[in-house]
Amino acid sequence: MPTALTIPLMPVPVYTPVQNLGNPNLDPEKALVLSAGTSWTPIDELNIMLEYWDYNYRDRIAIESSQAALANDYALMAMGGNDPRVIRDPMNPLAIQRIEVTFRNIDGKVRTNGIDFGTMVTLTGKTFGGSPNDFGAFIFGVQGTLTLNYFFPAELASRRVVPNTAPAMTLPPLHCDAEECQAVGSRNFNTFAPPLPRWKFNIPLGWSMNGHQVSVIGHYLSGIEDDNWINPDGSVGHFNAQLTVDAQYGYTIKDWIGKELALRVGVYNVFDVLPHQTRDLNGFETMLYDPRGAMAYAKVSATF
Repeated sequence: MPTALTIPLMPVPVYTPVQNLGNPNLDPEKALVLSAGTSWTPIDELNIMLEYWDYNYRDRIAIESSQAALANDYALMAMGGNDPRVIRDPMNPLAIQRIEVTFRNIDGKVRTNGIDFGTMVTLTGKTFGGSPNDFGAFIFGVQGTLTLNYFFPAELASRRVVPNTAPAMTLPPLHCDAEECQAVGSRNFNTFAPPLPRWKFNIPLGWSMNGHQVSVIGHYLSGIEDDNWINPDGSVGHFNAQLTVDAQYGYTIKDWIGKELALRVGVYNVFDVLPHQTRDLNGFETMLYDPRGAMAYAKVSATF
């Protein structure tokens, strides 16, 4: 599978063949999961939800980092050695044919914890002493996750390769000590952890009455460091926080065509917010952002 990797003397990452090898000797993952939470409705119009969660994994199964293998190979080449996972062309040792990485059980722990939260408010005519159908129902609130920590073993982190340097200049991975790394707030490019904004939440706002439904939903991601945008002084790039908005109008007709006919029109990403640019060949972080911009749609569905 071609993978964009940072290679010395190359100004941008280069797609490199990476072969993922199986491992018949894997052990099952184990996890200790703790959670505690509450859901509280102090009045009919208000619901509050809060939950703390904590996962502690052992023997986590993961694929080795191809970027870490490549960085280790360049470090060993400077001392006359090589990393056997990096297969080079015998006729041209600078040309990489492929990188072979294997699934394995991780030594050490992977620990993560955070808080899921939500608050929803529902207002109807009854709220103000009238009938529930006076002006329909307004619903608004917030629902999301605050990730407090995500620690993984330091051996799984990739050394950062500074582009366009000779000899190859590598730097230690971000936010790591001798034993573990903190992944929250970082893109975690080509490492074990996924991109992890500290805050992710949705802000729904809706109105419904007599078959009509209108909804507007904001989607928020807090900023993260781009550890694949590496400067010679060790500093890295940064993705600013992003807020996108979806909007939809719908109308439901009962007992006309079947039991229910639903019509929907809407726009994803109303304000055409585009993802942050990266030095990768695809130009954006595929695990966080959608590159398609504003998109209109229409749907018709019937229940019989």
